Order: sequence, then structure tokens, then C-alpha cells
Amino acid sequence: MIRLMRFAIAKVWYLMRMAGRAMDLQLMVWERNNTYRPVESPEMKEAWSITERVLYEINSLCRRNDAKFVLVYIPRAIKVVPGMLQLEQQKLGVSEPASIFDLSRGERRLAEIARRNGIPFVGMGDAFRRNVPEQLYLTPILQDGHLSALGQSVVAHTVAEYLYQQRLLPSNNFRTNSL
Repeated sequence: MIRLMRFAIAKVWYLMRMAGRAMDLQLMVWERNNTYRPVESPEMKEAWSITERVLYEINSLCRRNDAKFVLVYIPRAIKVVPGMLQLEQQKLGVSEPASIFDLSRGERRLAEIARRNGIPFVGMGDAFRRNVPEQLYLTPILQDGHLSALGQSVVAHTVAEYLYQQRLLPSNNFRTNSL
């Protein structure tokens, strides 16, 4: 029994210690790899460069195979759900005011990369803000980030409408009033 208690105490101590390290790691990632910060870190500049090269290669591969590549941007909850940025900052212990972050920077940057490379782009930020953003994600938002059925529906309808408008869908198989 005592041996079991020692094991349980050691396990709890270890998990608490690892949880602290996990938060430190999350904070480090937030500080270094954050597209919303006013000044980009060297890691973010490199990440954007890699992203552009990968998207260019995907688009080239699609063109070589007579396929059309469309880039769809789905925002994180902190970008569209009021108060979520502040909750994430609080969770990580970030002391900077939320007002210094530009939450649309990532979407704008991807749209610019897409434009430069001739890639059709569908940004979902506005579509999400037009709906009830709190209902577009599964809960708990901070741990999960997956879309709810409503969020998936908003994405599907917005992308389908874009594809139809760009004549990338056969017109006889699509009705906008069915959305």
C-alpha cells in the first residue's frame, strides 16, 4: 500500500512538473510563432517563406495534373470569437495588451501569397464573423479548435458559393438557394 502511494505521489509530482513545462512551451510558441504580433520573429519570417514555397509546389502539381487548387483559410477561434484572445493570453500568462495584436494579419498574408502565386483564395474570417462565431467551434475552444456542424456548414456553403461564382462547379449541379 505504501509503495502504491509513493508511486501515485511520484506520478502526480511528475505530471505537475510536465504540465508546467508544457505551459512554458506553449508560451514560447506563442511568443515566437505568432502571426498576430506587431513584429515578426525570425522563425515566423522563415515559416512564411516555407509556406509560400509549399503552396507554390502544391499549385504547380495541381496544374501539371489539370486540377484546380483553391486555398481556404479557416480562422482560429481567437480571431473571430469576442474575448477568446484575452482568454488565451490569460491562460498563457501573456502580459501584452490584446490591442497590439493584429488578428487578421495571417489571413491577409495568406491571401497575398495566394495572389502572388495565382492561387484562388477563400478567406473565411468575414463569413465566420457574420455568423455567431461562438457556435462555429466545438467546446472547449482553447483545447480543441475543431469546427462544430454549424462551422463546417458555413465553410462548405462559402466554399461552394465561391467555386460556383468562379465557374469551378458545373452550373447544372449547383443551386445557391439550397444553401
